[in-house]
Amino acid sequence: MWCLKLLFPLLLIINEASCQWNVWLPRDISAMTNSCVVIPCTFIYPSGIRPYRGVHGIWYFGQPYPQLFPPVVYKTRTDVVHESYKGRTELLGDLQQRNCTLLINNVGVEHSGKYYFRADLGGANMYTFPDYSELKVLDQPNIDVPEETVSDEVLELTCSAPDNCPSMTPQIQWMYTDYLPDPVFSSEYLTNENSAVLSSTLSFTPRPMHNGQLLGCRVYYPNTTLVYEKLISLDIKYAPRSVWVNVSSEVMEGSSVTIHCEVDSNPPPRISWLFGGNELLQDTAANLSLSLDDVTPTKEGIYTCVGDNGYGAMNTSLYLAVK
Repeated sequence: MWCLKLLFPLLLIINEASCQWNVWLPRDISAMTNSCVVIPCTFIYPSGIRPYRGVHGIWYFGQPYPQLFPPVVYKTRTDVVHESYKGRTELLGDLQQRNCTLLINNVGVEHSGKYYFRADLGGANMYTFPDYSELKVLDQPNIDVPEETVSDEVLELTCSAPDNCPSMTPQIQWMYTDYLPDPVFSSEYLTNENSAVLSSTLSFTPRPMHNGQLLGCRVYYPNTTLVYEKLISLDIKYAPRSVWVNVSSEVMEGSSVTIHCEVDSNPPPRISWLFGGNELLQDTAANLSLSLDDVTPTKEGIYTCVGDNGYGAMNTSLYLAVK
């Protein structure tokens, strides 16, 4: 319904919101499986409309167009809803006060998606708001890991879980932290557009020995059986910390010999075998072997293995004697 705007200059300061349908609800909201979620919602309608037999409403899932028969999540006029929402939904808000807040109990991943509210003021005064709230139902907590984790630099890992179920408050625990050097834990409670998230941050300084170690985050709800866990494997980048080669040795002229090099680093290094200032062989790997056939006295001397992975370089040499 359109409202007429007066053209007199002094009346142009009309509050346009009073002439429109509008709704306020969080664009994104999340919940853990089998818990509940409250979608806060308030709305307004044109001031010229007088509700006929009260204010009613419908919540739809997936799309806002009634003619396409989207699943009905909640409906005030009847208790007929889609089977996946039977016994799960409740309107917490008072529609007469323009509050359309919705509660969904025992949510599952199948309930993830967009939720739309439709106001019904009687007669032709019905309107489905195009704005929606998108629900994400999670089966495990989220752990934020930096794109790169480097040895001997402070690492911060944050585990988070939604807190949008009034009857249940999540708790967060870190798992497998006993081997960490001086771990520090801190918690934070964040709200955004009436959507809440509880987070716990773990800080420590990793060493090369922690590469590949498991860390975990557990979210649980006290006095319930609901527990959620997520594990990660630490990927600690570090410069070569050892380069192993054969011990110096003697070989007979005309024979063959293979010398080996192994480098401990993450990521694997570019390994090069050098002799007399020349690069004989190179590859990106954890180890590299150099084979020499028909050895002559000209091949006697110092052979150097160099490992370089971008975080640092290291080398070790051996002396090959030809008899």
